[in-house]
Amino acid sequence: MEISRCISKHKNIGFTLIEVLVALMIIAISFTAILKASSQNIAQRIRVQDKIISQWVATQGIKLVQLGLVKASRQFSTTQVTTIFNQRWYWRVQYNPSPIPMVRQITLIISHNQDGPFIEQFIGYCSS
Repeated sequence: MEISRCISKHKNIGFTLIEVLVALMIIAISFTAILKASSQNIAQRIRVQDKIISQWVATQGIKLVQLGLVKASRQFSTTQVTTIFNQRWYWRVQYNPSPIPMVRQITLIISHNQDGPFIEQFIGYCSS
């Protein structure tokens, strides 16, 4: 009888295979969710960073045109390159007519690649 009591006491110690598999599944789902949230956070941070830097590049480009340091024309766009934070940004600038006489509209488009696509567009104004 003593042996059967010892066996029955030790029989309930530990986890069953199904309990272990369920615990591993919960851990795997948790890690997957954390990994997905982290990757989305990184992608969003990169998009915001590129947006901020492109605005800085556009502001700099528009100021260069307003000061007359970069020449632009109505017929042709002028392509320039700016390096900021060890990244090359290509921008094209062109004059467009504005509804106000004596004021020209400066249209500036920005891209990471020299050949485009130029997706960010910014508009500034200067006197004629």
